[in-house]
Amino acid sequence: MWYRTGQIFTLECVLEEYRKQSSTHYFLLDNEKALHHMIFHITKWKPEDIRALSLNDCLFIISDKLKPEYMAQEAAEFLARLKLPSTPYPTDHFSGRDWTLRENSGLLQSL
Repeated sequence: MWYRTGQIFTLECVLEEYRKQSSTHYFLLDNEKALHHMIFHITKWKPEDIRALSLNDCLFIISDKLKPEYMAQEAAEFLARLKLPSTPYPTDHFSGRDWTLRENSGLLQSL
């Protein structure tokens, strides 16, 4: 459970930084739009193909971005203080429902 919690927290923090860099006043990359936009920039796949991906597939594609250097310094320091397990753990069986898209938006805006 802690591994998945750290993974989802990292995803949220990385996407928050990505939103700051890539959103515009005319098109906000909220929730899964930021994830899909990031995947589009990496793969150049059609948006409808990206939207059909599972969360685990999305995480696989952006795995090189799921690092402390891609999140706010405060968030990276917080995550480091938690001392969560860092050994690889199989996540193929984790459900995409673990990521509650709109639940963390307000919290992240306060960081």
